[in-house]
Amino acid sequence: MTDEYGFAASALTGMQIYEHAARGSGRTSRLVERATSYDQIVVATAKERDRLERLCRDAGKKPKIFVCDPRDDIRRTVGTAPRGRTFVDHVWTLKWFEAAVERAASQLQEMQADASKTWPEAPKPAIAGGHDSSAPLLSRRDITNRD
Repeated sequence: MTDEYGFAASALTGMQIYEHAARGSGRTSRLVERATSYDQIVVATAKERDRLERLCRDAGKKPKIFVCDPRDDIRRTVGTAPRGRTFVDHVWTLKWFEAAVERAASQLQEMQADASKTWPEAPKPAIAGGHDSSAPLLSRRDITNRD
């Protein structure tokens, strides 16, 4: 997954830098504070689910916590029936954005490859060997004897 100009790699690097800088800033604590027992939370791993369940239980809350691959649509995992608010934790959000950038870079490569297939071969240069190879050669007489 690359793009010629490095935008995808820069976006991914920026997200990792932010994730590292934001550690310990209270994102998970704020999530636990905001969630109620009527809400649902989406996380990326079973380990995160277990940790969040413990933190919610300690806070006297029992939201439904789902594990969902960030490359998937959370509506398929949690459904669309009303049940309260749906939150996603910061790890899931980071992985979702990473997957989105990787998907975009892959789609760009695919579009470029598909668009390139429309040309059976690269166009030939107009000038080869000092003259246009498709035009007849003109002599000095042809040039000076014009009507």
